[in-house]
Amino acid sequence: MPVKKGTTLIVLATDDGLLIAADDIMYREQEGQAIPVKQNVRKVWAMGNIMIGSSGILFCPEIEYEFENWIANFIEAHRGATDKLPSDIAEAIHVKMRETFQPVETLVKKGKWEAHAPGERLVNYVIAGYTKNFRKPYIFEVGAEVNSAGDGLRYIAPLHHVHQLPHRVWFGEDQFFLRAEERKEPEASLLGSIASDALNAVAVQLPDIPEPLQETVAIVVGSVKVEAHFNPNKVGDAVNLIVIDRASRKHYLAIF
Repeated sequence: MPVKKGTTLIVLATDDGLLIAADDIMYREQEGQAIPVKQNVRKVWAMGNIMIGSSGILFCPEIEYEFENWIANFIEAHRGATDKLPSDIAEAIHVKMRETFQPVETLVKKGKWEAHAPGERLVNYVIAGYTKNFRKPYIFEVGAEVNSAGDGLRYIAPLHHVHQLPHRVWFGEDQFFLRAEERKEPEASLLGSIASDALNAVAVQLPDIPEPLQETVAIVVGSVKVEAHFNPNKVGDAVNLIVIDRASRKHYLAIF
């Protein structure tokens, strides 16, 4: 199956705001090797005070699935629903995902799906945002994976991540930015350098968000770029990011 995938996706909630970031590469696997096939892939999208991101399968012609078109159509269909809650959008994504991936489940049951092993996640969606009062952030995870028996799919209904702030949720490649956070070298030094440079770029591109949120953005950008540096076939160096400033109740889009 000519399935094409994408990573890395990070969501971070703090007292100051909420952000979602992803790299820009789509890749395919051939004989166990990752081969980049497309850059400038947009994996994070905004609809008002709610953000949506995806990792895993981004393109699959067998089910006529291309994430960028799929999510654009979804947002257009829900554009008039300005009072939607993050939980509502998560449930709607879950329903649309099940409809879209039903043909894959049929192939898995027939033993004709080789792109993923039992227990392996096909696709991840994360829905993050605020309700109208902006009192607290909400993060929901939705996904689909091959079941443990390898004879069907298991759909992950909207899973609400409830934790004290700051709280981070991530999907995809993470080996190297986690090493950086554990102060292991050379990743730690590289993260420090990239995050420092990114902070200057954040101040220029996002001057209206508070400084603590700018610093958070810079660290997340640095994390993705560290992963890209050591894993360039799966993770792109360009970072698409959306951030919601809780105080101003505005969202901003940027590329680093």
